[in-house]
Amino acid sequence: MPWIRKPVDKKLVRAARKARAAEEIAHLDYLRAVQRAVMKMNQTQLAEELGVSQSSVSQLLRSAKRQPPVASGYFSADPDEAIKRFVAGVVTRKELVEELRRWNSRGADTRAALDKACVQRIISERLAKMVGEEARR
Repeated sequence: MPWIRKPVDKKLVRAARKARAAEEIAHLDYLRAVQRAVMKMNQTQLAEELGVSQSSVSQLLRSAKRQPPVASGYFSADPDEAIKRFVAGVVTRKELVEELRRWNSRGADTRAALDKACVQRIISERLAKMVGEEARR
């Protein structure tokens, strides 16, 4: 029996995108929180409080060190993160625009971040369409 392509529910796709962005932002926030916490306590203490192993805390810290820091006066480490925070519903459109203006004034390529966000959406839509077409053959 051939696979039947159903109409795309844009509302559900937006909800899934929002959830994915929220998950990525939550992970970044978690890494940064762990990094701040070990400035006040040792890794073993934090591990006990979080209910994880000390080696897990160590791995989280290694991941946190690979992330760019958030500059003073900003809510994101770069324009890409600012856009993800907007998609996740963490910041308003107005806050996003203000943040991107600040990044732009620092010489960051905000256009590339916006283009990347749009391209990712277009690619995912095209891939879904291609999969549907392939399944109909």
